[in-house]
Amino acid sequence: MRQAMYMDAAEYGYYKTGKDASAFVMSMFTIPIKVGIALAATLAGYGLAIIGYVPNMKATPEFTSSLMNIICFIPAGCGVIAIAIMSFYSLTEGNLSKYMAANNLKRAAANA
Repeated sequence: MRQAMYMDAAEYGYYKTGKDASAFVMSMFTIPIKVGIALAATLAGYGLAIIGYVPNMKATPEFTSSLMNIICFIPAGCGVIAIAIMSFYSLTEGNLSKYMAANNLKRAAANA
């Protein structure tokens, strides 16, 4: 699905600017993975610090409960943020087919 979203964004960019930035847009494909890795490491560290984790500590029921909350709520929060972002994704099939048709005409005129 991500590949399709990136290609949709490239088509929309060509429609708006007339410049083909498909290679640049597709080169950004790994950015969300890298951001996710950075966020995961950061949130895990901060989460453990918030619940009072100390290396070699004895696991108490309160600590275990807090750890389970972190394991549950951090991914759930990221999911809610992703849903909120995706709600603004306005490239529907109808819009995209219109953009692709216009882009095909632009490309044909440029090649002629």
